[in-house]
Amino acid sequence: VASDIVITPVSPSQIEIFGLQKFAKIVEKAKEYNPNLKVFVLINNADARSISELIELEKFIQNNPTFEILNSKIFRRVDYKRAYQSGQSVCEFNPSGKACREIKLLISELEKILYG
Repeated sequence: VASDIVITPVSPSQIEIFGLQKFAKIVEKAKEYNPNLKVFVLINNADARSISELIELEKFIQNNPTFEILNSKIFRRVDYKRAYQSGQSVCEFNPSGKACREIKLLISELEKILYG
């Protein structure tokens, strides 16, 4: 309730959409106390081969006035597991990899939201 911004990660699946529907009710209640609260959804752990699930989730988020969708998406990548195993960030592990690019795009987008 005291937050200015909430970012919630959501994976493209029907179970996650059900969870997001329940979360929308919680957010609406919180907005009664904090009408300036902004809630952003980050599509996370997405499978690049399952475009239909991704599109379905994007449509749901776009049609729900409670949420704003981030342009950045985090896809399922082996670099995340390997970086974790080696105790590194994905950008330390593989600076030229897709996972690193996704994280850098997310950081850039968040900086624009926070600082204009």
